[in-house]
Amino acid sequence: MSKYKPDSQAYKNAQAFNDVYRKLLETLQSVFDGNVDRFDDAFGLMKSLIVYGMRVVQTPIEDGGDPNIGPNAGPTYFN
Repeated sequence: MSKYKPDSQAYKNAQAFNDVYRKLLETLQSVFDGNVDRFDDAFGLMKSLIVYGMRVVQTPIEDGGDPNIGPNAGPTYFN
């Protein structure tokens, strides 16, 4: 996250990805702890993570950049 300007779209999209990823990990932990009724929630978060991930990798690091040329952002996984 430190490579992105805090007010940039890349930062916002990476943060949104991290939030969904964190929720997914927490939900999976709950499932593994025996709350198997939360599996549907985990599955939904997995599908959402694809959407958020695609949004991140299609976002230029610099505001006003061209996503077809790059450089584009990427998931930080809590960095």
